Amino acid sequence: MRSARPVTLCPSIGPEGDWWTAEGGATVDRALDALHARGIERVYLAGLSNGAIGAATHAPSRVDRLDGLVLLSGTSTGAPPPRIPVFALHARGDTMTPFARTRRYVRRAGRRGTFVELPGNHFAFLDRYDHAERAIARWVASSGPGPEEASMLRSRWPMPRAGSTRRSPRR
Repeated sequence: MRSARPVTLCPSIGPEGDWWTAEGGATVDRALDALHARGIERVYLAGLSNGAIGAATHAPSRVDRLDGLVLLSGTSTGAPPPRIPVFALHARGDTMTPFARTRRYVRRAGRRGTFVELPGNHFAFLDRYDHAERAIARWVASSGPGPEEASMLRSRWPMPRAGSTRRSPRR
């Protein structure tokens, strides 16, 4: 992932974290404008918890500006999956946002959806950070970067195929 020189932009809409609102959508648009103005062409919209709800809400109307959607511990119940690749990582023991909701969302995405289950709670991706980072990097590599980047990442981690469901090994 580091060889791809990713840029991370983390805008905020305030302490409420209500990314699913019109203000959240306007913030996403400003962030996309800023990235495209810098010449960044490949953009993956990602969100954690409330941010994932907002990302899932706003991605379907911005598919022409996004290469993929990454959802960590959350998704929207009302938004249809976008017509771009979707990666979701969620822990079955999450008591803050329903695990089953994220799994259903990814199933509705069909072949464009990839779901990774981790053991743990709402912040399982922090407890299993190495696994989460590798899984996301593998998914990004499988969704379209150059062959040299993809081959480097493929040699490091067995990635679930797009449209698959994969559980993390329990440690």
